[in-house]
Amino acid sequence: MHGFSEGVNWKDPFYFYGSDAELLREKINGTLNNWISESLRIHEMQIRWAVQNEMARTVEDFLARRTRALLLDAKESVRISPEVARIMAGELNKNNDWIEEQINDYKKLAEQYQIA
Repeated sequence: MHGFSEGVNWKDPFYFYGSDAELLREKINGTLNNWISESLRIHEMQIRWAVQNEMARTVEDFLARRTRALLLDAKESVRISPEVARIMAGELNKNNDWIEEQINDYKKLAEQYQIA
């Protein structure tokens, strides 16, 4: 059941998944070493979850809206964008051209959020 969860632990990096947080944690348990970004607490399974369950369709959608990574650390989000694109491409049956386009588009966007 998707939705609200009582007794939220605000320090839990998955608190914003609400009642789905436990299900996501179960999926992560088998792949504990697949953190895409330790500092942003973004795991490979979060990318797959967003595509499969939340209709995420672009790297920008995942990094800017689903995880707020763009706002939290634009430089780190650019660093992980190729891996995010690769995982999303696998989930969406997209090719290397799509991956390159997603990375380039995201980098252009993220430039506006970085301090020179």
